[in-house]
Amino acid sequence: MEYTVLVGLITMSVVTAIATVSDQLLDIWNDLAEDLDVIDDYVADLDVVMPESNEDWDPSEDGGGNGGGPPPI
Repeated sequence: MEYTVLVGLITMSVVTAIATVSDQLLDIWNDLAEDLDVIDDYVADLDVVMPESNEDWDPSEDGGGNGGGPPPI
């Protein structure tokens, strides 16, 4: 009988601890999701244009007088 009461008290303590920690973890997870959403919205608003590569460019045919350097973008 004593062991049953002891196991019951321990079980209630573990359940309470898990409930408390799960609420805190859920709050952290939601905060992280909101922060990532803000970052995603910011990045989506940027006008980033990647330069196109010129695969056919040959430095020996460069008539621009830049000393055979990379082609102007």
